[in-house]
Amino acid sequence: QGFMQKSVRSPVLISCLLAATMLSVILSPVMTQNSILEGSMDNSRSDEFSSWTISPTTGPHTGGTSLTLTTTGLSSYFEESNWENFTIDSSADVGKFSSIVADSNGELHISYRDSTNGHLKYASNAGGTWTSYPIDNGGGYIGRYTSIDVDSNDKVHISYGNLNSWDLKYATNVAGSWSRSTIDDGGTGQAGMYSSLVIDSNDLIHVSYWGRSFDLKYATKSASGGTWADEIVQWGYMTGEWTSIALDSNDKPFFSHCDETYDRLEIGYKSGSSWTTPTVDSGSSGEIDNGTSIAIDSNDAKHIVYYDDDNGDLKYADFNTQSNLWQNTILDSSGDVGKYPSIEIDSQDNLHVAYYDNGNQKLKYAYHNGTSWDISTLDESGGMHPSLTIDSNDNIYISYYDDTNSNLKMIQHIVNSNDPLGEVQVEFAGYGNVTATVLDDEIMTFVSPPGNIDGEVVNLAIWLENGSKIDLPVSFEYDTY
Repeated sequence: QGFMQKSVRSPVLISCLLAATMLSVILSPVMTQNSILEGSMDNSRSDEFSSWTISPTTGPHTGGTSLTLTTTGLSSYFEESNWENFTIDSSADVGKFSSIVADSNGELHISYRDSTNGHLKYASNAGGTWTSYPIDNGGGYIGRYTSIDVDSNDKVHISYGNLNSWDLKYATNVAGSWSRSTIDDGGTGQAGMYSSLVIDSNDLIHVSYWGRSFDLKYATKSASGGTWADEIVQWGYMTGEWTSIALDSNDKPFFSHCDETYDRLEIGYKSGSSWTTPTVDSGSSGEIDNGTSIAIDSNDAKHIVYYDDDNGDLKYADFNTQSNLWQNTILDSSGDVGKYPSIEIDSQDNLHVAYYDNGNQKLKYAYHNGTSWDISTLDESGGMHPSLTIDSNDNIYISYYDDTNSNLKMIQHIVNSNDPLGEVQVEFAGYGNVTATVLDDEIMTFVSPPGNIDGEVVNLAIWLENGSKIDLPVSFEYDTY
């Protein structure tokens, strides 16, 4: 088991050019790489920010005055927030078929398979540290194709496969302790593979899955209890593989899935009272298999990522509302990439995709900022079965299987944190330095040291950890005794 702890960023060296008394800082926007500001800084007044304000401006010579320094751009003193990864469970061969969700408190919940013991396992940091344990220890082929979500009370709901008996199973802690039941026993056929679970605004659970005679099926139940109701969305041939479910603003479900008979990507939804499954990608350029994922943005536009098995490409499809046609593009074709993709959308309708680099056993990540895609590698030791979630602050979390070490891992990108950015030293000329806490991009706080009993106006400066000094255009006045 791993322990996840948020770290406070330490100051780094700032890139700068000196020209007389003007200091300009050159920052390069970076998304998934460390942004380390390099250069040097001498003792010169800093005009790099629009303005500096100190409050209060005066205080007693005995010191102890609580001061607030306000400006803009303080985050440039520190390393940009970056990806950090953690080993969550290394107890056995664990982590395949992972699924992750963030609850309303930003706490994380992961379902995954223990391949060594044939268990469905669950991990969470809801208690402050990561804990993990089995919630179905039936052995054999338990715990494949897991999917997890939380209801409005932050109770956990998991669908998963019991391929010993070809059942689609369900586990929840809604009553306090964990309970397990069957969603679909397969009837005269089979169930349990390719499940995808989501809970709507009314706490209704929606599950899409592959069942019966290789059909796309759909089941619902209230999160608080009751029985499962299921129906067939598409039947008659091998369909419903690698299904993924998403809800629009009206809680209407849409399913992306592979049609194995025709090797194509389809989307399923209800039109009136009947199900329809139009083709998104006919697969004319290659077989569609080994993963689809769908997400719906704030405008109810649908976005699907999927794997072109024949060509080894990650592909992306969205619906063009002007032409009323799906448009498909190759997102990543660098080698054999794109298996098991997972897509989510942040509060700004930007797209985030985690996927597996099959040829190199790496975890990759694609980000679309509304204009263009950026692609990066997040972990070179593995990345199978990634699952991506975004919390209410747009922080990004990805659970995945580390192929090299056979562990469950999680990687995070904290873009909006309530933690302070870090600390710097503030010099009161002639009276030493005090430690200032940089709360955010605009505010730092500190306490004045003892000063001159006869009163004095004192110049201030900031010292960074690397020894760089920034003279400030504000001062502090000690009152006369």
